[in-house]
Amino acid sequence: MRKIRTFYYILRQGVANSFKNWHMLFSSVFVIFVSLYIMGCLTLASTNLQRILGEIGERQKEVQLDCSNEISDEASLSIADIIVNDSRVETVERISKEENLQNAIEMFGADSALFEYSNADYMYVSFRVKLRSADNVEAFAEDMKKVSGIEDVIDNLSVYEYFSSLSTWVRIGSVAALIVLGFLSIMLSANTIRLTVFARKKELQIMKNIGASRVYMRGPFVVEGVIIGLLSSLLSYFAVKGTYVYLYNYVSRSSSSLRNILNLSEFGQFSGTVLLCFLAAGILVGVLSSGLAIGKYVKV
Repeated sequence: MRKIRTFYYILRQGVANSFKNWHMLFSSVFVIFVSLYIMGCLTLASTNLQRILGEIGERQKEVQLDCSNEISDEASLSIADIIVNDSRVETVERISKEENLQNAIEMFGADSALFEYSNADYMYVSFRVKLRSADNVEAFAEDMKKVSGIEDVIDNLSVYEYFSSLSTWVRIGSVAALIVLGFLSIMLSANTIRLTVFARKKELQIMKNIGASRVYMRGPFVVEGVIIGLLSSLLSYFAVKGTYVYLYNYVSRSSSSLRNILNLSEFGQFSGTVLLCFLAAGILVGVLSSGLAIGKYVKV
């Protein structure tokens, strides 16, 4: 029974302390919220970039060859023979002018009306080539540029290098943000709790003199820190979810070219993990803040 009363006292005092200094509570929650929000966005960006890199990595062996629009479907067959007979080639897919016109209409989405009166004769024949090894891409691309009738050679190496570099910088940014924002969050939350400690300094001294336990004295401040962390983590979770879902829907409604590049995962795939991580991070920041705030004031 005594333990229940102690728990109730700690919980009641912790909640009361949290809202007594509501302006500092708001400041602490806001800083932790911003920190977790930025960290959440960077983490989701890094996760999607890694997946996109994996997909692009699988397509590194693919090269697209676009012929001049003066080359007819029939004339492109001679170019196809050159490609097929290359020992570095594994498979070849020929895309006719009509198919490229349909692809362009799908790519431009809402602006596809631009092609309403277009004639496929103004389009070009393409070849989607898969090589046996990614090591041959550069040499093969250079050789194909010399073939008469081929106007453009597109490979995925530059795209892969771009996303690889971007992913590296996002990871570096995530680590830097974790250190800087985590430190700021803990310090500001500690200052909020420290105000409560100052306000109850005499009361705490009396409790200490009459032999109050460490848990009885420290408990309310730990609860205050946990409340700050929980509020921040929940707000951050819903903010990150809203931002991600908005971006996901925007990309889904965009042209097929953008969807192919930013092929985002659905938020539901990692919503549970994100929520648990936010709750854990928020509570951890709250507990560390309370420990830092009361460490030298409440020693039993």
